[in-house]
Amino acid sequence: MQTPPQWVTDAHRRDASEVADLLGAAPATGLTTADAEQRADAWGANKLAEPARRPQWLRLLDQFRSWLIGILLAVAGVAGIIGDIKDPLVIAAVLAIHATIGYLQERRAERSLEALGRCWSPPRACAATAR
Repeated sequence: MQTPPQWVTDAHRRDASEVADLLGAAPATGLTTADAEQRADAWGANKLAEPARRPQWLRLLDQFRSWLIGILLAVAGVAGIIGDIKDPLVIAAVLAIHATIGYLQERRAERSLEALGRCWSPPRACAATAR
């Protein structure tokens, strides 16, 4: 890959039309496929680095990191020590349902973001995802 020219480091301070001229791009029409492929070969793909993935079991445990959940767990523990078994079981069931729903929503959102990421790849990858 090439080293970017000096003006790239302060491109955010320049007028958009000036930057487009320096890049050799036409804002109205964009780049041709050949130009885009040539630039991708020279500068690398326009992609963010993939973050490290957390294990699924840690993601589930993350659902219990709220101070309110801690209070409910403490109340369930005190109720269990006192000898009442119904209250801790109900609290545990509610917390399990809460954690499951939170985990599933987070997982679904992550899959949606992955699908959107594939759509920013070449058009064929997005079309294959949509089927």
